[in-house]
Amino acid sequence: MEIEDSSVKHTQEFGKDTNGSLGEEEVRLAAAKKERLRMEQAAMTLENRVLYLEKINERMNKKIESVKTRATEIMKLKKKAKEDEEAKKSHVDTRDAQLREKQQKIHEMRTEHEERLNSSKMNSISQSVLLAKNTKESLAVS
Repeated sequence: MEIEDSSVKHTQEFGKDTNGSLGEEEVRLAAAKKERLRMEQAAMTLENRVLYLEKINERMNKKIESVKTRATEIMKLKKKAKEDEEAKKSHVDTRDAQLREKQQKIHEMRTEHEERLNSSKMNSISQSVLLAKNTKESLAVS
């Protein structure tokens, strides 16, 4: 505002013609000077606004990069957790399969042992019966 007032004073002091009124050209020059000052001020305001918006844009880009980095870290953690879970499940499945195999072998061994035991009992009974028969025959012969 002060600049505008001083420019008007300056124009008024030096722009008076002989009868004390301003000439048409001086009025145009004063108006042009006022307009130029107004435009310079508007340009400065726009420049400041652009700088402000660039700073905001820079901050937003930093935030976006930060969020992307964090999202990448989270995805890596999730992937690792999933891999760990799959490895654990695979380990449990393998252990369960081994346990079932051992149980199957134990069952087969028991069955085989029972069959041998039954066979042995049958042989023993057969031999006892045969011995009893032989003993009976030898006692009947004497």
